[in-house]
Amino acid sequence: MERKLASVRKIEEIKKIEGADKIVAYRVDGWWVVDSIDKYKVGDLVIYIEPDAWVPTELAPFLTKGKAPREYNGVKGEKLRTVKLRGQISQGLLLPLNDQMIISANLTEIVFEKFDDVEGMDVTEKLGIQKWEPTIAENMRGLIKSTFPSFIRKTDQERIQNIKHRDLEQHKNDMFEVSIKLDGTSFTAYNRDGEVGVCSRNQDLKLEGNDSNVYVGFALRTKILEFLLFHGKNIAIQGELMGPGIQDNREGLNEVKLFVFDVFNIDTGSYMNHGERINLLADLKKYMANVHNTMNYDTIQSIPIMSVGNKIGDNTVETFLADAEGKSLNHPVREGIVWKSITDPGFSFKAISNVFLLGEK
Repeated sequence: MERKLASVRKIEEIKKIEGADKIVAYRVDGWWVVDSIDKYKVGDLVIYIEPDAWVPTELAPFLTKGKAPREYNGVKGEKLRTVKLRGQISQGLLLPLNDQMIISANLTEIVFEKFDDVEGMDVTEKLGIQKWEPTIAENMRGLIKSTFPSFIRKTDQERIQNIKHRDLEQHKNDMFEVSIKLDGTSFTAYNRDGEVGVCSRNQDLKLEGNDSNVYVGFALRTKILEFLLFHGKNIAIQGELMGPGIQDNREGLNEVKLFVFDVFNIDTGSYMNHGERINLLADLKKYMANVHNTMNYDTIQSIPIMSVGNKIGDNTVETFLADAEGKSLNHPVREGIVWKSITDPGFSFKAISNVFLLGEK
């Protein structure tokens, strides 16, 4: 499911900012956004736009702060970032919403409609908003076979700020795996009825003549596709590819490595649980040791797991975000943490470190 970057939400709380008399913090779900005082009141419906969204200039010209707008995918606008104003974290953008008004896709006319229930409505496409992605390095482009396979789920957890309280309550007694979220690039290797493939976050890549591509090169070098054929089941191994030439190699690794965080069962459309995934990784290492005994066996390993068996308990958005802060593998600031239910492997979420976000380029 595509990320809902812009949606209709409700103002749930307003808090003062110490030392500020013109701005306050407004809360929508788990997000806090700083804006002008008295602009909204509790219960108001607004359009909320998440961080990482590319917002067209026509929609919010004030984002350029008097400068010429930048351009992304042919659209002039600005990227929404996490910022701190008067000591208050602000994430995203709020826009007024009249319950009889919605801005049309071309952003040049107002279309009046009456909605009985607009809360939660996804208006990302209607507003011309895109997900901002960093420029893809040359070694990560490669030859493309097709878009990401429809029979595999993309690797992306929902942020804790978007998880509804009722969902946390529903999984309150689940056992969870808590792991460190690494800042690399998403990698998928799959086998489906004897056809193997390698994917980046958004694309299925050609294997032949594509050795210089970092994803394909890694798969061919480590023989992970051979293992998938040997294993025989229709599965996809998914993880974070990290090392030289990837995201500035933030962890300072001396070679490209894969940190596996999911194994997807293509036949059932579900994820393996924690134990099944760890056992599969053990089988992979045995295969590598028996068939390719010159390989560094740490080249493919599990994502760093902080704990197994945790429960949500009385944790809140604030406590999850606080726990997201801390050290990564080799870096003093980690990207965040991921909570993944062992009881129900289909339920997971991530908490991204605000220190990490504030330090983004």
